[in-house]
Amino acid sequence: MKATLRLKLHMSPEASTALNETMRQFTACFNAVCFHGWESGERNGVRLHHATYPPLRQRFDRLPSQLVVSSRVKATEALKSVEERHKQGRKVSCPHSDICPIRYDARSYWITLSAGTASLATVCGRASVTFHVPDYCQRYADWKPCSADLCLYKGAFFLHVVVEAEVPEPVCEGVIGVDLGIAEIAVDSDGNSYSGETVKSMRRRVKRIRKLLQKRGTKSAKRHLQKIDRKQSRFVRDVNHVVSKSLVCSASQSRKALALEELTNIRDRADTVSRETRWLLGNWAFLQLRQFTEYKAQSKRVPVITVDPRNTSRICSRCGYCDKANRRSQSQFQCLQCGLTINADLNAALNVKTRAENDAEGLASSRRVLSDGLLCREEVQASDQAQALRL
Repeated sequence: MKATLRLKLHMSPEASTALNETMRQFTACFNAVCFHGWESGERNGVRLHHATYPPLRQRFDRLPSQLVVSSRVKATEALKSVEERHKQGRKVSCPHSDICPIRYDARSYWITLSAGTASLATVCGRASVTFHVPDYCQRYADWKPCSADLCLYKGAFFLHVVVEAEVPEPVCEGVIGVDLGIAEIAVDSDGNSYSGETVKSMRRRVKRIRKLLQKRGTKSAKRHLQKIDRKQSRFVRDVNHVVSKSLVCSASQSRKALALEELTNIRDRADTVSRETRWLLGNWAFLQLRQFTEYKAQSKRVPVITVDPRNTSRICSRCGYCDKANRRSQSQFQCLQCGLTINADLNAALNVKTRAENDAEGLASSRRVLSDGLLCREEVQASDQAQALRL
């Protein structure tokens, strides 16, 4: 179980100068490896290391060797990510960064959360920095620090520290199904809903403003575009944090697991819907909501299950009859066979719950079969050994 702490650093002017120069050289190494991998078509980390490490080590002799290796690792990840997007038919280009965050590991930094101190490797040796641990981070004080990324934002340095702890044994006495959508961000099988009206109005407003600014095309308009993009990103993160926290708390109090829809490549599967719906689907971070839910659920000992979302909005949660005409409108579901009338999102959440329960029963059954098979083989082996001894 892992979490990331965002810590604002305080340091002397000398340490700030050293970290700025370290970040400049680290970025240059990152861009050099990306360019070599892009031009040669190489994506293997070992071969990229052999091809780029000697010249980079000679060129940036003051940069610690571990940071040179770290820049190559980040470049390899960026190249593989670009290649994956290219396979999906998206337009890609050579990865490039103006300011690349520095990735530290156990050999290039140490940190003491309780004392609020850290030591970072730089081009001028070790730099000692201090930080204040926010109140919300106090619960991670006894977790083990792992890697860390040093980021520069508006002239201030932030250390994103990854900490980990053992995953507690999950407690589960049932399942709560969750249907994700647009009109309602999430609806669970217990009847709790999280409205998306505020989100939809904000997205349409940002879309209208972005269109006007893009049409203007001035430098001021471009700066304003970046500003509203950051504002929208913060809004999305806040809403996803609120929704995921509420879902996990509800499941933890009832001692149940959470069942979520597997929405990977949802944009690619949305070819048959309207253009407006495709835009709404592609303009919300469903993956981020799932990730927030999963890491919050780990600390609360809540299992998270993913199920196939296919036809969950068309199947009747009472009789199992599936028909596209069952969905009368966005919010109304009426079964043509048994006559069940229910909120469409709630019906889908109940179907997600049923699928998760069936998958859990199938997994438990397969485990019992496997266990029985192992016991049978052990008994046969024991009887064979006993017979051999008698002979």
